[in-house]
Amino acid sequence: MSFLLRPLNTDNPDDSDGIVKIEPTAAFTIKSKLASCSKPNFSLGAKVFINVCYDEQVPKPDVDFNPSIVYPLIMSNRWEIPIVTSQMREDRDKKGSVCYVWDCCINSKCIQWIGKDLQLREILVEWCIESCELREAIEISRDAISFPKMKKKGDHIPAIEVLAKELGHNFEKEIQMFQERKSDPTVILELRRDLLEGEDPEYSDDDRLPPLFPQAAPAEGKKPLIQEIENLTLSPGHAQLQSGSSQRHLRDLNYSVIMGKATENEAKIKIEICSELASPDDYDVTYCKSDNKLVIKNKDLDVHKLKTMEILLPHLVSTYEPRMEMSFIKRENKLSILL
Repeated sequence: MSFLLRPLNTDNPDDSDGIVKIEPTAAFTIKSKLASCSKPNFSLGAKVFINVCYDEQVPKPDVDFNPSIVYPLIMSNRWEIPIVTSQMREDRDKKGSVCYVWDCCINSKCIQWIGKDLQLREILVEWCIESCELREAIEISRDAISFPKMKKKGDHIPAIEVLAKELGHNFEKEIQMFQERKSDPTVILELRRDLLEGEDPEYSDDDRLPPLFPQAAPAEGKKPLIQEIENLTLSPGHAQLQSGSSQRHLRDLNYSVIMGKATENEAKIKIEICSELASPDDYDVTYCKSDNKLVIKNKDLDVHKLKTMEILLPHLVSTYEPRMEMSFIKRENKLSILL
């Protein structure tokens, strides 16, 4: 999938154009390895760190984040989170080996969005990696990604100076470069539980970001977190019902899902589902322990076509016997599930 991003060039700014000095605040760190490079000053296989930061001076998208609106826009390359990317700097890992560090700074409001929506957090991680790759003409490994237990790599994050006019610049050339490089529409939205949960035990500095989830064994394969199942074999009773209902022009049903860390009671995970269903009685929600997933179906088969969705849960859930609590906000048609 091709997408929009804004890695801003901060080299040799012209003072006459006006300079914006950004003071990044650290949020969390991405760790990986250098997979390939065309420059002699890089060591292939060296560790790379990307400090994801925020500052209110960085622009935010024109459209505020709303999952049902934004995700279709992302898939059609019409929504982005602007990123200000610093120059690369060398540092040392805990073993004394050379590593490379970048700072990717987004708007303060955007950091709140990714704190509430795991899918958007995953997309931002990919955008930050792509931004560093574009700036240095390198490739960073996607197989070695982890999240150290620290907010930042390094003692401090330097200020980033950018031209004021660049904060609103249209980076059509950069966008075209990525359109040529990315053709698979599942590259960004193929969510993996190991990326959402993975932490790096090598780094456990005092100045660390509390983990989103405790460390878990890596997921096998690359299953998406959410799968919609369209073609199902129905039982004879269901088949008869669907046949009779088809004459009444059954409507399609769409689910919008947000999954994040729960703050209510003793629950660990909170899942919110919005759809056209107007009652909690219209939902059939089942937890499948063998696959550690939720299976969501609609019961109103006289109004909507049968729509089944599978939500793969973080490995944390499989370590205990989850108790499911559900509530429904009628004015928003929102089903809330606590695990």
